Formats: sequence, structure tokens, C-alpha cells
Amino acid sequence: MIGIINYNAGNLQSVCNTLDQMGVKYVVSENPEDFETPKITKIIFPGVGHAKSCMAELKKRKFDIFLKNTQKPVLGICVGMQLLFEYSEEGDEAGENTQCLGIIKGSVKKFKKVDVKIVPHMGWNEVSKISYKHWIFDGIEDYSDFYFVHSYYCFPENRVDILGMTDYEQFSFCSAVQHQNFIGMQFHPEKSSTVGKKILENFIK
Repeated sequence: MIGIINYNAGNLQSVCNTLDQMGVKYVVSENPEDFETPKITKIIFPGVGHAKSCMAELKKRKFDIFLKNTQKPVLGICVGMQLLFEYSEEGDEAGENTQCLGIIKGSVKKFKKVDVKIVPHMGWNEVSKISYKHWIFDGIEDYSDFYFVHSYYCFPENRVDILGMTDYEQFSFCSAVQHQNFIGMQFHPEKSSTVGKKILENFIK
């Protein structure tokens, strides 16, 4: 069974709706202890929102401790991917960065107008697979289109953690990562039609 982390961040319902369409059983909970049970074999870590407020909600529920220690496979989506990194430039009004989970070495940076004309990056865009043999991309063609909506992008310190890249205008950014038992997707598989459902199916299986 799939466990879905509820920490008051954005796209929870869209993930649930897609899993319902797929006939997948899942549990949504605000309590990390619910994910410790053997019946929960994999975890989806969704998110849409501001990094600082999302981290505050995670800490309030003690999901920060749980995520740093779990050995179960975790799929982070959008902000759920970004929070896996060490810090995010999406900070407070004083310009101080948000300290994130630190599971993946690297940072989360804001798109700059010198690199791209329009922020946020919104809509369908291609993902180029860096790791062709990774099971998360089984049955998915290279340069398949997925749905994005974000103003910040992940910058992994170690290239070996990168699974996919995406070009936005003339700027390339990391759009999928994998580190140990964690996988992250900057795009929204739950909003990416058939190809997105295939990503979720691969993760679940």
C-alpha cells in the first residue's frame, strides 16, 4: 500500500485522484507513525507551495525526522523533490535561504530573468533521460512531455544523482533525481496524462 504525506502542501488531492483512477490503494496521513507500519511499502511526498512554509509544516508534524531516517522508497513531487535538497533560495522576506532536509547534496535556485524570459515555468515540456536504465522510466520514451509549474529548480552537487534534464528556453535544469531510496520529479506525474501515470505505475510496482 502507498502512503501519501499530508503536510498542508498543494497537490495532495490531484495525487489521490490519479491513484483512484489507477485503482491503487493508499493511505493519507499527517502522522509519521502511520508510515512505519509494514503495510505501507512506498511513500509519495507531494508538494505545491512556498519552501519555507512547507518545511515548517513538515517539522511541526515531525516528518523531517521520519524522511531522514526511512528506508522505504520515497517519490518527491515538485516541492516534495526540492525539499530533499540542503537549502532553497525560496526563503524569507529578509532573503535568508530555507534550510531543507539535506538528503540530497545541492541547492534549489530561482530562475533568473537573464536565463529565461517567463517565470514561472508552466506547461508541458520534455524530459531527457540521463539514466536510461533506471526503472522509473521503464516504458517511457526519451524526450516525453510532462507537466511543469515552478519558479525554482534543483541543482544537485553530484551529477550521478541526476535522472533527467529539461530545457526551458535556452536554459537547462535538472528535472528528475535519484539518491539512495529517494526519487524526485520536478514535473507533476499526476497531471501528466498517460506518461505521468506510467511514472507512478513504475514507482508503485
